[in-house]
Amino acid sequence: MLLPIQIFKSGCYVALGGIDVCINDTELADIAATYNRQRQKAPLVLGHPFDDKPAYGWVESLHYSDGALYAALQQVAPELIDWVRAGRYKHVSAGFYPPFAPANPRPGKYFLKHVGFLGAMVPAVKGLAPLMLCECADCVSSAQTQPLALAEPYPSWSGCLQAVVS
Repeated sequence: MLLPIQIFKSGCYVALGGIDVCINDTELADIAATYNRQRQKAPLVLGHPFDDKPAYGWVESLHYSDGALYAALQQVAPELIDWVRAGRYKHVSAGFYPPFAPANPRPGKYFLKHVGFLGAMVPAVKGLAPLMLCECADCVSSAQTQPLALAEPYPSWSGCLQAVVS
């Protein structure tokens, strides 16, 4: 299983199309707590495609910690892992259904639509942890590292997980 990746931080940002979006800590914790993969599983995509195609993997679960949203991934396509490791995709960007979007599976609240892997596109949310797709055994970084503190959803990773901290 791949280690979780940081996909969003609470705050105000200018989304695609120039729309101002503010998501606070309470809303972000709610997004994580109510993510329902049976209702609609968020795909991993390249960029921010309108139709979320093709899917290069899926978000299995979400976790909120210290103002940030983390995604546990599953069924990640080997080519996406290779592209990230080769440096072709260095950033991610979470796409959300707005609270009152007709297709939102959780009307009235933000819901994760997809996680976009960005090539040259600049993410709206600056300062996310550097993107690494790895398992405990193959996470290697020359940058300063410290254990990533994730609570109950990921207890088995606490002894081996090293995540780059920016």
